[in-house]
Amino acid sequence: MPTVVGERLTKVFRQGETEVVALRDVSIEVDEGELVALMGPSGSGKTTLLRALSLIDAPTRGRIAIAGQTVYDDGRVLVDDRRLRRERMGIIFQAYNLIPFLTVIENVALVLTLNGVSLREALHRSRQLL
Repeated sequence: MPTVVGERLTKVFRQGETEVVALRDVSIEVDEGELVALMGPSGSGKTTLLRALSLIDAPTRGRIAIAGQTVYDDGRVLVDDRRLRRERMGIIFQAYNLIPFLTVIENVALVLTLNGVSLREALHRSRQLL
């Protein structure tokens, strides 16, 4: 069973009378442990697809399942999207978005503490990971 499934994903951006279709009926399946590279010219929808799959900017239409659970279905987010990202996803943005007054280890540990790991254990695990 694929870990990530996106079916018929469409994303339309609207500003007044103007519509831009950034994704049109895109489908993707990613199996556990599979490495996928999205390649294409600037403006081809790579970032839009990743933002849609992570529900940062949900698609306009389509279906998304993570680990067998439908999390988005034709306009409806069916889960707590922030919790989903915090517990099930690791996202590294092009602009890193680190908290500037924290060290790298503290930035990594922060996510662990948000998931209930003690600060001491989070700092230890962060050092190991880095």
